[in-house]
Amino acid sequence: MLFVTLTVREEDEQSTRIHHHHNVQELLQVRSDLDSSRSLSWNTSFSNGLTEGHVEYYQSSNKSLWEHSPILPSWMKNYFVWHRQQRQFLRQHQNQWHTLRYYLVECTERYPNCGGTADRLGPLPFHVQFAAASRRLILYHWTTPAPLESFLLPPQKGVDWRLPSWLRQHFDNELPFPNMRNRRHRKNKNVTVALDLQDLVDSLQDDRLLVRAKIQSHDHGATNFDDMVFWKKASFSHQNDWNVTSFLGPTFQQVFHDLWRVFFTPTPIIASKIHEQMTFLGLYPPGSYIAMHLRVLYGKRPLTDAEIVSWTRNMIHCTLQYLVPVFHQEATLTTQRPTIPTLLFVSDSKQATNEAVKYGEFLRIPLVARSTAMYQNPLHLEKDVRRTVQSQNGSTGFFNVDELYDTFIDIYTLGLSQCVAYQAGGFGRWGSMMSYNSTCFFFLKPGKPEICPRPELDGRAINKGKQTKSVGLPLFFPPYTT
Repeated sequence: MLFVTLTVREEDEQSTRIHHHHNVQELLQVRSDLDSSRSLSWNTSFSNGLTEGHVEYYQSSNKSLWEHSPILPSWMKNYFVWHRQQRQFLRQHQNQWHTLRYYLVECTERYPNCGGTADRLGPLPFHVQFAAASRRLILYHWTTPAPLESFLLPPQKGVDWRLPSWLRQHFDNELPFPNMRNRRHRKNKNVTVALDLQDLVDSLQDDRLLVRAKIQSHDHGATNFDDMVFWKKASFSHQNDWNVTSFLGPTFQQVFHDLWRVFFTPTPIIASKIHEQMTFLGLYPPGSYIAMHLRVLYGKRPLTDAEIVSWTRNMIHCTLQYLVPVFHQEATLTTQRPTIPTLLFVSDSKQATNEAVKYGEFLRIPLVARSTAMYQNPLHLEKDVRRTVQSQNGSTGFFNVDELYDTFIDIYTLGLSQCVAYQAGGFGRWGSMMSYNSTCFFFLKPGKPEICPRPELDGRAINKGKQTKSVGLPLFFPPYTT
């Protein structure tokens, strides 16, 4: 497993500042006990955290998924045990639902917008820290553009975040929504609506039954998570409940890979489509390829055709210059002549995707992309979907929920890579956090991007990569069925 810090994220509320190491040798400082088995082979010792493809192992174990993680902190694991106990209590004592307190991360018609997929799902560690620090049962609930369960489900032996329909009825009927005229009116007797960090801090020690949260953050709440903001302001009793003995611990970036897999697994139909894409594109086993994400659309102004070509090629150049040498622990691209791993290109623009594939063929490098992305832009959950989506229960709309599947196929193929290069927006960063090595990334700052020269490549340095096939094992943890 590579533990290489390619860049350093320093994030504040205005910008993200990136420091690049221009000496490739500096990038190759890896652990002396380097173990790549987690990423490059199905035969893993399971010592590096949760990995796809080992469903039988996890199912045969008598442990919960989080117990397999050496990364997740003890307070988080203790909270998950409590969460499971409270879910069991609710199933057996529905009439006592009001004896618990809840944290509902939601996107419904009550809000004018909820942001894109990364805005909604990227802050997962941030939400978990608040839920634990406030001793609330964390639940997720979407109605727009479709239920979250249309795309993701809780994995067996993981955390069940679903809002039961009977409990939702209690919330709607007995816990009225505040009038929301201003911050002072975001609360009523039993409910707080949290739209920012201060709302959550104010809710840490109150007794309202329900905190409804619709929060967007430029860094997905990573800075606040790393600073342990909620734990520092939580009551001592809550700190003791989860055995919080220190305000130091693994960072947002470090916990995300395992935490995501404890909470989410794709629905069977999306899991099948991810498997098909990975098989077709030669991306097996997980962790054996490098991914790129280039956001082209939804900027302040439309890009010209020439700019799209330039941005696309520069992303490929930077990936070859920085990530390929790190991936192979090679000093340079030309003198060592390493085998170039498969490079996956993901974008919100079919024009950029077509250009990337053509340019990859021109450079004779193993660059691949999802085939449908070459003639259709994936739908943006917030900006494209402003009409009612036809849901799985048969309500009418202008397009089907399956038209949104590509977004989740893209994020999972990013998240199953070893290293990720990305540019504007939160989607690429989210994929990097999900990946098999979140420290192996390259961020191409959109305002003043680094211009990477075209690398000097020759036929001896290039091949088509290791086009491996699926070994026939289930890739993802199976979801809860009840």
